[in-house]
Amino acid sequence: EKRLTRLPQEVINWSLAFVVDGPVSHHYESLRRENPSLLPSPEEQMDRSKVDLYNAARAMFAFRERLAKYHALVRAE
Repeated sequence: EKRLTRLPQEVINWSLAFVVDGPVSHHYESLRRENPSLLPSPEEQMDRSKVDLYNAARAMFAFRERLAKYHALVRAE
């Protein structure tokens, strides 16, 4: 089992300084309230702008979740 070496302090500081905790766009929040899966219905799939909105919302929420997990991992080191 290979153990990674400790991250340099500069990398830790830089990583933890990158914070995305501002408010989420009300468009994304209302979309998630209406449809928690963030997957467009067959009717909505006909509207390209609606599909793009769903894609952007899923990407934004996934990024925020991954960043929170990464911060937890860095803090645990």
